[in-house]
Amino acid sequence: MASKKDLTKYLVNLTKEELEKEVEKLYSKFKEVKTYYDIELSEDTSTIVNEIKAKIKKEYNPDKGYAKGRAAVVKKIIDDFAKISVFPIDLIDIILYRVEIVMTYIRVVWDVEVATYTSAENAFERALKLIEKHQLYSDFQPRCKEILEFTNKLDWGFSSNMNYLYKKHYLIQGSE
Repeated sequence: MASKKDLTKYLVNLTKEELEKEVEKLYSKFKEVKTYYDIELSEDTSTIVNEIKAKIKKEYNPDKGYAKGRAAVVKKIIDDFAKISVFPIDLIDIILYRVEIVMTYIRVVWDVEVATYTSAENAFERALKLIEKHQLYSDFQPRCKEILEFTNKLDWGFSSNMNYLYKKHYLIQGSE
């Protein structure tokens, strides 16, 4: 199996034209590479972000049939997007969307597994960590506060946990 060092050595020996052909071949052959470059070269990522959101919505709030609410499926959708995501703001948006959709699902279904609450809490913390890492507090603070207000209408333990996570990441920076 080739290492990253072997790949670098291979790429350094290619001419510019050969390297361009190699990238074009990868773009044509692998959907993930195509999506990555679609995001990288686009000024507007909303189409791709909306496609991901539609997949998440379908799992928790489908237009037809019953919601399956499979957290693992949604986590994989988000993890796959994270691998090709270029802009942290898009990834954070999608993760927070997941939290919002799960909260709506909880409100409608009510009798959900503890794991459903836990998955929303874990997603919220993941988003908060990314917000913290990329210093995007002001971009997402209103949305995070809306999420917290919504959790107050749900299970009190869930609300308490979500508030704790928010304070842990936002108050540390003194941005409250």
